[in-house]
Amino acid sequence: MRIALRGVLTMEENKQGTGKPTIDKEYLKKLAEKIKAEKARKEAMQKKPGNASTPPPPPSASIPPTLLDDDDDDEDMAEEKTAIIDLSALSGHAADARLIIMDGKDEGKSIEITRDEIFSGRGLDNDFVITDPSVSRKHFKIEREDDHFCASDLGSGNGTRVNGSKITKVDLYHNDVIVAGARQIRFEIINEDMKAKWTRKEAVVDEEEIVTRKKSSPLAWVALFLILAGAVYMFYPEIFKTGPTKVVEAPWRLAIEDLDMIDGFIENKDLGSAEKKLTEFLKKAPDQKQLLERKELVEKEKLVQIKFNEAKTLFEQNKKDAAEKIFKDISEDSIFFDDIVEIVGDETVAKWNVETIKSLISDGKEDDAFTKIYAILSDDPENDEIKELQASLIEKMGQAKAEEMKKEAEEKKKAAAAAAASRRRARAQRTAARRSSAPARTAPVKTAPSKGGQSDFDQAISQYLSKNFDAAINSLDKAAQDKSVASKANEIKLEIQKFKRQWDRAAKTSGTRKSALVRRLVEYDRNISGGKMIKEIEALDKESSPPPRRAAPARTAPAPARKATMSENEVKTLYMRARSLRNEDPQQARELFQRIIDGTDSSNEYHEKSKRLLRSL
Repeated sequence: MRIALRGVLTMEENKQGTGKPTIDKEYLKKLAEKIKAEKARKEAMQKKPGNASTPPPPPSASIPPTLLDDDDDDEDMAEEKTAIIDLSALSGHAADARLIIMDGKDEGKSIEITRDEIFSGRGLDNDFVITDPSVSRKHFKIEREDDHFCASDLGSGNGTRVNGSKITKVDLYHNDVIVAGARQIRFEIINEDMKAKWTRKEAVVDEEEIVTRKKSSPLAWVALFLILAGAVYMFYPEIFKTGPTKVVEAPWRLAIEDLDMIDGFIENKDLGSAEKKLTEFLKKAPDQKQLLERKELVEKEKLVQIKFNEAKTLFEQNKKDAAEKIFKDISEDSIFFDDIVEIVGDETVAKWNVETIKSLISDGKEDDAFTKIYAILSDDPENDEIKELQASLIEKMGQAKAEEMKKEAEEKKKAAAAAAASRRRARAQRTAARRSSAPARTAPVKTAPSKGGQSDFDQAISQYLSKNFDAAINSLDKAAQDKSVASKANEIKLEIQKFKRQWDRAAKTSGTRKSALVRRLVEYDRNISGGKMIKEIEALDKESSPPPRRAAPARTAPAPARKATMSENEVKTLYMRARSLRNEDPQQARELFQRIIDGTDSSNEYHEKSKRLLRSL
């Protein structure tokens, strides 16, 4: 600054002496060197190395939250957000940290981490459920190690990133950002002692520099600016020449509606339209990760579609052996798998599963056999044939070896535990949408004009409870035209389509398979109506159950009513925890089921469910 003042004085002196200002070139040279040195010093401070640096921003592959906001108003957003999941009743101690979803339709949803291990993903059996198609069934887990927490990827398709870096396992600091698929989740430490130790150090601005800035006079900066501007104009006057203004178009950005449109095409098996839209969008954003992932999926499913159509033709020509050989090679991940089940039947698919497990055992692939067994039992825990294979495998290997393998494959088992059920639940709506879309939307020709989005939505729920599923879907189509309820209406529409498909299948099925379908229907109904049809759904299972299996509840029915001692939320949380522990820790699962039975009366839906599952352990 002293140089700047000297330069001003020099100009004043020259002006007084000659009547015309001149520029001290030596002064300008020194001034330029000073500015260059100051800039280098600031850049060096910003790039200061260190292990505990400020976390970098999330990767560019994730869609910015501003682009993922749908058009719902504040009221609807509030309805979609989920409150903090309180697991302190299970853990016995206060939370030390929590996870918060930062974007997408689950924005604001959070969970307090009160246990040593929390699993996150799209599957309903996770501790923290993230409802987004880009998130894997079992995506990542958070676990405590001594005085801190770690994040581990569970073999997810899109991988897991922390602060922009792809990870297998990494220590977590306060306010780290975890990216799963297209969703961003912030990790926050609540425990103050832990936060003090596991907070990243931010670059501190030099106090001397701050003091200098405060003492700097605004007039001095104005003088410096005028001097520099005059010097630049004298030596480079062409800079100040104006030309025609160039209009720069804003870059095209991918929105959530674009992805929803493509996903809708894929779900309805309209792969040609999906491929066309992907080609169009990739011309505008060739490196967009989510578009590339969907392009890869469409290309894979187009090959599957060729095999599926070939096998379907053979099956219709009564060449069942040749058809089944092709069908068996199609993965359960495929969008065509539900159609295969529809063609060959549940019993044939169950037979394939048994053959696959026996083949794995004979080939010495016991770990893969265990994984397959766990996946099937998570979908149908009362499958006696699979249980027998599990018992024979344990007998062959020995209990100790079996337990050792179970622990080694635990993460793999957890990722596959609900694979069959959850994948079929996700795929069911695709076939239902294809079959019901045309008749369902043209049937109600004489309906009254729409009274508004929320009114149509309420009418759809009433029609659903009356089992008029097609009319409910049609009402939700009308409700979706109102942006204030569009997101909610589309979500419930998919749930009703899945419910309708499984409801029709349950009516034609019996035995343990029907019990599995009933459990799915209960889950769908909770999402649609909050559980208003649960008793009616469970009656389906009672109608087809053999008398001996209902004998035990019949003997306990006359017992006096038990006074409930647990809240509904506590019972639900405890029940979901017990279900997730059935294979991992049967003894703890039994204890939790017994707590539910002791703390609820017989009218509570979880009371009977807990008794039924307790008997199966």
